[in-house]
Amino acid sequence: MESILEQPSQPLPASRRLDASSFHLLPCGIKHEGKANVSDFFIVTNPVASSQVESDVTITTTTTTASTTTQSGGLVTATVATCTSTKETMATTAPLVPETSFRGRALKGTVVQMPPSYVGSIYTLAPPPPPAPIKQIKATKSNKDAMDMDQDEYDAMLQGFNEERKTWTTTAQFDSFMLWGHDHAPTVRTDKVMKAMEWVNIADILHQSMV
Repeated sequence: MESILEQPSQPLPASRRLDASSFHLLPCGIKHEGKANVSDFFIVTNPVASSQVESDVTITTTTTTASTTTQSGGLVTATVATCTSTKETMATTAPLVPETSFRGRALKGTVVQMPPSYVGSIYTLAPPPPPAPIKQIKATKSNKDAMDMDQDEYDAMLQGFNEERKTWTTTAQFDSFMLWGHDHAPTVRTDKVMKAMEWVNIADILHQSMV
């Protein structure tokens, strides 16, 4: 089967460009094709990969002071210890994992960026063109061939041709997307999609010219 991927000749409008906030790849199948009210019902917490969190740190400083006194019968050394506590606030960067739920199942996500110079595309199958009337093919076929083929036979031939040749058109493009996993955020070690994205970088290195 032959597949043709049609690329847009001009950049797509902003309304057809997606990112991690509007393009989600779920670890499940959904028997639905069409629009969904994602912004109102698919609520994501911690959409940013990391944020600053202020934490209180208590620093304890111990100062030891020694004094010596002399008594009859010998030398006596007395030690006095002083303990001082200081409370300071430090800003630390703690990782925050995007979280959501789908039908009661907890999901954790990872933002996946497209490699440099790459753009992701979403394709839909284009409807097959309507069969042309039999008289329009007489210019490309001999009179004998055209006379020997009626409209039903031509339609059947064209249908078989369309079944072997599919045309896909670009409906949207993206430079990043949110990849979701069950209970744990996807990583290169655990998720096949992220492994495939790593292969793009490896392929670029393999195909570099040796100069």
